[in-house]
Amino acid sequence: LPIFPVAARRRCKMNNHLNAEQTAALVGVAKSTFLRKYAVRPDFPDRIRISRKVMFWKQDEVEAWKNRFQERRPKA
Repeated sequence: LPIFPVAARRRCKMNNHLNAEQTAALVGVAKSTFLRKYAVRPDFPDRIRISRKVMFWKQDEVEAWKNRFQERRPKA
């Protein structure tokens, strides 16, 4: 999932980082729901805060959390 233009990715080495919108899409919820309910969970991966409004999550950590979370949910 590209986050920044290619030149910016090369400069900042953030190829495997997701912003809030991309992380919400990976989790399968709206951005506002993600920020309100998921990003604050103690078991959710820590965010990397760049500024007050800019934050990222490591893609591999979010995918691992999602896999653990899905395994714990009972199957209907």
